[in-house]
Amino acid sequence: MMLVAAVLFAGIGTAVWVGYWVNADAEKDWRIEAQREAGWLSQTARFSMEQGRSSLRSFSGLFLDTDGVSPAEFVAAANVVQSGDAPLRFHGYAFVRRVNGNERESYERALGAVMTDPSMPGQRAPDMAEHFPVILTSMPGGGLFAPANDLAAVDAMREAVSLAYHTPEQVVLGPAFKMNDAQTCAVIAFSTKSGDQRGVLVGLLNITGFFEDLATATPYGLRLRVVYFDPADTRLETPVAVVGDVQPPNNVQETLFTHIVQGQSSWGLYWDVMPDFAGGPHLSRGRIIMVAGTMMALLVALLLALFVQQNAVVSGIVRLRTRELRQARDEAEQASRAKTDFLANMSHELRTPLNAIIGFSEVLESETFGPLGQARYRQYAADIHSSGHHLLEMINDILDVSKAEVGQIELHEDELDLRHLIQSAMTFVTDSAKRNGLTLNFEAANDLPRLRADELRCRQILINLLSNAVKFTRSGGRVTAGAQLGVDGRIAIFVTDTGVGIAPEDVPVALAEFGQIGNPHIRQDEGTGLGLPLAKRLAELHGADLAIDSALGKGTTVEVIFPRERTAFEAAAE
Repeated sequence: MMLVAAVLFAGIGTAVWVGYWVNADAEKDWRIEAQREAGWLSQTARFSMEQGRSSLRSFSGLFLDTDGVSPAEFVAAANVVQSGDAPLRFHGYAFVRRVNGNERESYERALGAVMTDPSMPGQRAPDMAEHFPVILTSMPGGGLFAPANDLAAVDAMREAVSLAYHTPEQVVLGPAFKMNDAQTCAVIAFSTKSGDQRGVLVGLLNITGFFEDLATATPYGLRLRVVYFDPADTRLETPVAVVGDVQPPNNVQETLFTHIVQGQSSWGLYWDVMPDFAGGPHLSRGRIIMVAGTMMALLVALLLALFVQQNAVVSGIVRLRTRELRQARDEAEQASRAKTDFLANMSHELRTPLNAIIGFSEVLESETFGPLGQARYRQYAADIHSSGHHLLEMINDILDVSKAEVGQIELHEDELDLRHLIQSAMTFVTDSAKRNGLTLNFEAANDLPRLRADELRCRQILINLLSNAVKFTRSGGRVTAGAQLGVDGRIAIFVTDTGVGIAPEDVPVALAEFGQIGNPHIRQDEGTGLGLPLAKRLAELHGADLAIDSALGKGTTVEVIFPRERTAFEAAAE
């Protein structure tokens, strides 16, 4: 039983090992899919921010080659830009000018108003080295870009606007800051002119809204957390939550990080892969392999145990019988050889009594030794004779199929005259064709090349095909056998009948060993279901293809097409 245990443990171990690696590959593919989704969405975020900077640069084209932009023109242009379909949208635009700190009082007198702090509406902006009051705005009703608001009063906006003013042609994305409604925002600034007045075009971005929209576009099971890093935090150690929490949720399987730096803003995108992303890893195949493999190992072990047990019983019986009969060693060896050679000797053992039955039935049917008396006895003898022949053919077919399966049929090849071969095969079915009222036809060109093949096996193929054609063709029908040379140099032998035909879906059944078509209109006679399978196997031994073209009520054509190298063109030329 050590062998049984070894097979059992080896089978279970193999099943578990294979299932484990299948599951590991499935989980790897699942994680790669999550990385692909997160990478694509991160690229979308980068691209959208770049689009925002490009959008502001495009807006600045309004200020080119003009004597100045009026408030109405500014608002109209802002509405056109904001109506686009860019993912990153501006909440408002403003054009600011630079005012030196020592020029503040004169500027405010000329303006007729005091510069105010955007973060504290109505409050005077603190004094600074430079101020950036709003001249034109798309938000005249208030907000950060209300007229006369000094953007320099907000540190994050001052950094972006001042840098843009002092570095023309550069679109500057400033650091993030919190609005009064706790929304995270940032400004994009670009130096330009309105007439003779040089200033900065500023766009206000709602960063929180943008990333919340991005989070809603993520696949189910992939969660987005967004944090902001201070530009001075080069080690990314002090994140500030923008969307979601800084810490990952419970039960997260993997967190993918993307760092986006745009201008003076630094963002961290954390993609949390949850267990239900894409339905989770496809682990069912691995589990099936484990369960099925374990069951198979148990089954094999059980069968092996039964075999070992039965073998022990049989061995005990053999030893007991050997002791009882006290057979000599040579007799035991002879019995062992007889057991081994059973398949080879079965043909002789079965054919001998069958031939005797067939012979005696012929003697009885012909009344060689005197009349039998009643006519029904002759009919009985004829039935015995027919059944004996049928059984003998069945045994021959079974043995031939078995030999073909194990490769025990050797081909004795020669160059065959196909006309003679086909005509000789037709003689085997001439009597049965006449009894059924059928016409036999032969078609083959006189200059047909010879075929390199085994004559006996080719004749066997033809006889099987002709027998089927005669059997399934009604009285008055026609059976034609012949051969032809194709344009590709391949020889095909064929048998065509006008019989009941075979439905296309039944052709595989007819070619299967012991296959019987279940249509009562077709099975007029009982058969072994080996004729076509044997013909197909014998054809395949020659490297040939057997093809069936048939339809119910329209007859059948069976072709055996040999490879071109079996066509003896030289012999035909001689």
